[in-house]
Amino acid sequence: MEILVKTLVNHLQSLPNVELKVNQTIKEIQFQENTQIEISTQSNEKYHIDHLISAL
Repeated sequence: MEILVKTLVNHLQSLPNVELKVNQTIKEIQFQENTQIEISTQSNEKYHIDHLISAL
């Protein structure tokens, strides 16, 4: 799981339209039926990511 999170963070940081907050704690990662992922943080922010699996 730790490798997945590191890979996910690295990929998100490479996207021009994504700004990650320093020390943001991920509370939950949900894998949807298709290739989408939903990430929830401790501050109750939610991020929806499309086609992440193919990007990794």
